Amino acid sequence: MLGRALMESLMHDDTPVLPPAPPPRGALAMRQMALRAIMDGRGVDSVILSAPASLAHYGGMAPGELLVVTAQAAQPVAAFAGEGDPPWPFWPGAAGLLRRGCRLGYEGGWIDADALALLVARLAPAGLLDIGPEVERQIGSGADALPGALSAGRRVSPG
Repeated sequence: MLGRALMESLMHDDTPVLPPAPPPRGALAMRQMALRAIMDGRGVDSVILSAPASLAHYGGMAPGELLVVTAQAAQPVAAFAGEGDPPWPFWPGAAGLLRRGCRLGYEGGWIDADALALLVARLAPAGLLDIGPEVERQIGSGADALPGALSAGRRVSPG
């Protein structure tokens, strides 16, 4: 079913705006395995992805969400709210999926200082590493890489 904004767009514009095509079957699992190779090589056991290109590439997700990846799972975390409720803060939700003392990877250009401080306070990570450049290289080097480079200038607020 089409969302309301998309329906309105289609009614007022001759050029339809369609959602991106889903990745080929099995592609996300292969991409997540490649991400886990980065994690292993950099010595992190958990990663929080927030860049739109990373979310699309590794999770088939839209911008404005987070993807928490461990050796066992890849879990999306969305900011959502019921009608009249404030948005659910997704950084604490992401922290709730990880164990205290983990070795945490993140995308430095896509997280602000407050969100990073929240993660450090909640998780007391044994290690903290910006793996954004490695993730960007991996996405850009893949034959099935999705368009869109990571911009180091944008940041995601703590939600």
